[in-house]
Amino acid sequence: MPNITSFLNINKFNVERQFDIARELKLKRIILTNSQNNIFDFAELIKNNIKRNERVYLINPNIKNHNIGNEIEHQERLNKYSELISNLKGVKYDYIALTLPKFKNLDEEKELLLSQIKDYEKLAIQAKVKFILLMQGANQPTAFGYLINQRIDKRRIFYSFNPKEIIAHNYPINTAYRLLRNDIELLIVSDLIDEYPTLVGKGRIGYFSLFKKFIRDNYVNTIAIDKEFTEFMYNYTPRKIKALFSKKQRAIKQIFDWSNLQINSSELTDIIKYQINLLEVIFKK
Repeated sequence: MPNITSFLNINKFNVERQFDIARELKLKRIILTNSQNNIFDFAELIKNNIKRNERVYLINPNIKNHNIGNEIEHQERLNKYSELISNLKGVKYDYIALTLPKFKNLDEEKELLLSQIKDYEKLAIQAKVKFILLMQGANQPTAFGYLINQRIDKRRIFYSFNPKEIIAHNYPINTAYRLLRNDIELLIVSDLIDEYPTLVGKGRIGYFSLFKKFIRDNYVNTIAIDKEFTEFMYNYTPRKIKALFSKKQRAIKQIFDWSNLQINSSELTDIIKYQINLLEVIFKK
């Protein structure tokens, strides 16, 4: 069965609050996201708040990606990652999050993409760390597939799968899965009704069909619930939502018709726990 966890940077919570939520939920795989700090402060906050027996699954520094043709920005970004790794010395963690540089035409820019990702591969080997590539932008599955076929070190560079990001850029979800199914370390899940976040499986992405594929292929790595639905439920109680009915009545009513019945608390941990329990039921063999 996969390990199920959640992103915890709801409302741009700081590292201390993210640790508190993870401990209350007893998450085995903690994800920490940099919401507001520079790289040095982010690393210091992790070091100051982590307990001796804790290990972080994924550290997401949120370092802005650059345009692929700008070599100066590439080197600056690479240096920031190197600085982060150095500042995290002594912290126990599994992966650091990374995104691809921004590209316009993969066919024309794929060699440059490969060259720049190889720089991160070298950094990972030298520093003995591992990166997970998060999807951000168009044509990510094809780019990931290209890197996999170019024999980027699979012990140092790992891949995520984010259906919402794939569909947002009009990429066929089944094609994306066929390309990447043997190399997915992290499945990131979130769903939408119109533009409003909803419980996974209640929206338009078609998760249950996709989950069947993951179950068929014995997926046992990690599933992370993205923060959008949790943040929406936490910030908008049913009383506040009534004011929005005139704008998007059908979509919002669908969300709260089932959520009022099944989540009877505005406690943040209850909202996350419900989503985790749902995924555990789906993936339980």
